[in-house]
Amino acid sequence: MGKILKITDRQNIAALSQAAKKAPAWIHGLQPGELVRLVRQHLRMTQTQLARRSGVPQAKIARIESQKTDFRWSTLVRLLKALRADAVILARPEVSWDDWLKELASRAAERQVNRVLGTSALEEQQPPESTRQAMILEEKDRLMREGSSSELWDEP
Repeated sequence: MGKILKITDRQNIAALSQAAKKAPAWIHGLQPGELVRLVRQHLRMTQTQLARRSGVPQAKIARIESQKTDFRWSTLVRLLKALRADAVILARPEVSWDDWLKELASRAAERQVNRVLGTSALEEQQPPESTRQAMILEEKDRLMREGSSSELWDEP
């Protein structure tokens, strides 16, 4: 049986989605190094001054700001702490995660019902289309309540 999100988890997912929607469009493509440079320059701080405050070498800051290096999360945290900011990851859903989950459950339910009815077809005992649709809806509801990861994500 799959894990059911607690109410607080559901609320957190909803809040995360809302926060991402409220963020200005220009920020979605902003790279971490660009953010460091933007804040540092706004504060009229040099890379050398940021290096002293953060303990990150100035040459590394220059590479980070120019997108010429990959760096660790902990480095970003140190730089932002030196700029008196917290590092936050904000996932911006491309689609509603709930809608995506419903879509996955619908497809999985249809596969399952078709598999069951495929056996009936051999026996020439197909139910009416309305019954088939009701079976799919019932299976989708079950998957949304208690479906396992493999039932939703493992396609044949």
